[in-house]
Amino acid sequence: MTEPKSPAAICRAASERNVLRTREGRGRGHTCGLRSLAPAPFGASWLCRGCAIALVVCGVRVAPVGAVELDRLFPSEGATAPVVSAEALVEAAFSNLFELDGEIRVEATQAVRDGETTTSSFRVFTKSFEQGIRRMLIVTPDPESVDQQMRMLEVTQGDEQQRARLFVPRLDSQPMATRFRITDPFLGAFSNLPPEEVRADLNSLVRSHEIVSREPGDLAGIEVDRITLRPRAGRGLERVELWIERSQALILEYRYFEGTDSVPARVVQAPREEMQPFAGRIVPGMMLYEDRVNQISTRVRLEYESLPPEMSDDPFMESTFYRAILPD
Repeated sequence: MTEPKSPAAICRAASERNVLRTREGRGRGHTCGLRSLAPAPFGASWLCRGCAIALVVCGVRVAPVGAVELDRLFPSEGATAPVVSAEALVEAAFSNLFELDGEIRVEATQAVRDGETTTSSFRVFTKSFEQGIRRMLIVTPDPESVDQQMRMLEVTQGDEQQRARLFVPRLDSQPMATRFRITDPFLGAFSNLPPEEVRADLNSLVRSHEIVSREPGDLAGIEVDRITLRPRAGRGLERVELWIERSQALILEYRYFEGTDSVPARVVQAPREEMQPFAGRIVPGMMLYEDRVNQISTRVRLEYESLPPEMSDDPFMESTFYRAILPD
């Protein structure tokens, strides 16, 4: 298995290239939850009501224990800190969040404007393979029979999705090739539309973006860099602000703007006090999504587990993912 790059190595490479890629897209697309095959309009929010949806992860990369060597990128107090470019800081932040091998157990509670609340849960498995290939599997809650689990497997290489397979219980006994792709693994959201037609496509943003500006700031007493990105997959109107804790390369807040609006249409927060160590990095234990246009809020709880050493690659292979036995 190929070792993922540490954020420090990523920073060096990004500085040399002076290019950063990200995973967010935009447009007038539709986003679906894992339990709904029919596209849902933007007004349904990232989390399809009554569907399993998640934020983390996705199109996602992941790294083994110890891969994130933030002490090399951000020296201890008293040492002279190197000048870190905006590109390197963003790439290190995305790497810390997305490039880990493991399992994420997600519970999402959504509240809409009429006071209705729904809760859904699912599991995300992600693992890196040789030649820069990453495989991500999203699974609905485990029923008694593995044949009743809805599963979606996405295979990516570098910045491109290579293929995806979907297994839908009761529709077919075999998985099918699909044009759907994961747009936000932490929400379990996916779409069959191209990135330029989907709003707030987190995976596309991570894979392809350009940096517009960088400003120092303060967020709840934490020194941050407010870095503005423009998704390359969009129509050139949307923009995204990342509020990144400078000392640890942690994304504390994400703001998505449409057109020339000065007020964000969507805000995602990862409370610093809810973060936890995992696999040599610091990851969010909770994420708060707020769709201010549709007045929908979602609280996402995240729990992380390392992949068992004895676990086979069957859950990550197109021929076996739909019937592979998963760890408890």
